[in-house]
Amino acid sequence: MMVYHNIRLGALGFLSLDIEEASGNAGLKDVILALRWINNNIERFGGDRNKITIGGNSSGAAIVHYLLLTEQSNDLFQRAILISGSAVCHRFVARHAKDNTLILAKELGVIADDAHELLKKFQDIKVFDLIDAEMNLTKYDNVVLRSFNMFVPTIEINSSHAVITIDPIKKLNLGLVQNIPVLVGFNNREGIYGIVKIRSNKDKLNKLKENMEYSIPSDIEYPLGSEISKNLAKSISQFYFNSDLSNFTLNNIVDLISDSQYIYSTDSWIKRNPTPQNLASNFKWPEYGKNGSFLIINENPTEGTHRPPLSDRLKFWYDIYKTYYDYVENGGKLETKNIP
Repeated sequence: MMVYHNIRLGALGFLSLDIEEASGNAGLKDVILALRWINNNIERFGGDRNKITIGGNSSGAAIVHYLLLTEQSNDLFQRAILISGSAVCHRFVARHAKDNTLILAKELGVIADDAHELLKKFQDIKVFDLIDAEMNLTKYDNVVLRSFNMFVPTIEINSSHAVITIDPIKKLNLGLVQNIPVLVGFNNREGIYGIVKIRSNKDKLNKLKENMEYSIPSDIEYPLGSEISKNLAKSISQFYFNSDLSNFTLNNIVDLISDSQYIYSTDSWIKRNPTPQNLASNFKWPEYGKNGSFLIINENPTEGTHRPPLSDRLKFWYDIYKTYYDYVENGGKLETKNIP
């Protein structure tokens, strides 16, 4: 039995002012409310409330991951499936959520003395005016390699209804709150989602060619134009394009998006989880049938023990983040990057 539900997205679902009345993550709370409804009602449809599996892809997988990390979802599900997304991916956690809300307020021409007054003014704005203003914020984004969304899950202030109050990576180091069977994987070409945007934004693509600093993930907050930022940009250009613009192909761009936005973060959180059970990895499956409409599964899959084919690319990103974490720990200068 399959159950689908909707949640609030963008500013409607994740706007935060760091006050209890607007602490963020309303979209996550929508999911929790839906799961409570399912628990209370699924048996009326012939389902079993003790065998609930939640699953998601990309941002949906990130939501599932947040539910694995919060006490608010206790006893609401028994298994989870995550494909190409996690709470530790930079695209799915807002590090400067309140700042983003203030940027939206400026776009709307809203002025207030404090967060509570600002919230009241937001509540008086028509929903579609709010959505239009949020969409207008794309003018602040020069990065063509990602989908634009300033409003995603965030770290909340402590309250009785908070979903997550500490950084997901720190939370993960303590172990999954919902320590249940979890199936995790990724699509090796997940970055292909960005092709339409890339091909329709040639100006931004040319900016990327001219300055590969725009390829640096937003959670690496080296100051733009700094020596360390430019050196990282050169490393990315060398690794994915061999420092040659003739190699600036869609295939290589897809690899860059896939690795930096999905594959590294998925691999990273699996390795960080201190409480794995019955770990099995490196299963390799055939891809699509000739007509491309269905997946052919080998009847006798075998577990592989060889190094994964992405090992070099994963090592590249592990080294990048280790260098960055050391830089931060040593007091290196940072520059706020608002867009996840």
